[in-house]
Amino acid sequence: MFSTEEAPAFGVSAVKALALAGAAGQKIWTIGQNNVDIALASINHAADIETEIRNSVRAGKLATIHEAPVAYQGSTFVGYTIIDPVTGAGAYKIGGGENGGF
Repeated sequence: MFSTEEAPAFGVSAVKALALAGAAGQKIWTIGQNNVDIALASINHAADIETEIRNSVRAGKLATIHEAPVAYQGSTFVGYTIIDPVTGAGAYKIGGGENGGF
């Protein structure tokens, strides 16, 4: 709707950021209570993202995140998910506060 041939619009979502990171050779972590300390020591993201992941995992959720921010269309992004394994409900997040996509 907002994209034209002359001025294309590019979007990124949590899943797209994870895919870009994987394509760039980054390790994608699925983080649960059994590996939270090792995983958080191995990734390079803002403290608020790591705190959110740690708190979510302590509450019984699973998080998926890539190792470091990814570059896309002149910006850098962090994409991650936090899923409740019991209900399947989850959040698909972009680092910096966007929820779902930017």
